Amino acid sequence: MIPAIAIDKSESDFYMRCSKQECPTYLDTFIPTDYQEMMHRDNARQLLAAGGYGSGKTSFDYKDSIKHMLITPKGRSLFGAPTYPQLNGTLKKDFEGDFPAGLVKSIRKKDNEMTLINHHEVIYRSFDDPHKLRSLNLSSFSIVEASGTKYRIFLQI
Repeated sequence: MIPAIAIDKSESDFYMRCSKQECPTYLDTFIPTDYQEMMHRDNARQLLAAGGYGSGKTSFDYKDSIKHMLITPKGRSLFGAPTYPQLNGTLKKDFEGDFPAGLVKSIRKKDNEMTLINHHEVIYRSFDDPHKLRSLNLSSFSIVEASGTKYRIFLQI
């Protein structure tokens, strides 16, 4: 196994891949904290990861989303935050520095969207205009900085 190349073209933070090019096997070496493990096992419809700086909220959010993305072909997941700088500097940066580029079919930077090889769509949105969040037909969503997100945005999603 060798480090996988992530979406941002760096070595993935946690994924390894088979060293043979024709081998499509990836291994996620991420080991969750006890808190994250408890949350990953929770089958509630909605989860809130809360905690201070460095408590693992962001890695929980994107790792839980990855699980959904990989087992839900043709699904659609949203990563969102009150502003694009909040989203770009946290969850998007960490997700794209970890998720293997080999599992991505296409990236549409202009639209802030990508499609995985199983046809699951990943979209990034800011919450500055609730009208832009209508009719997204999502199978999952993650909110960064929920404390700064208006309740009507949550309801719209």
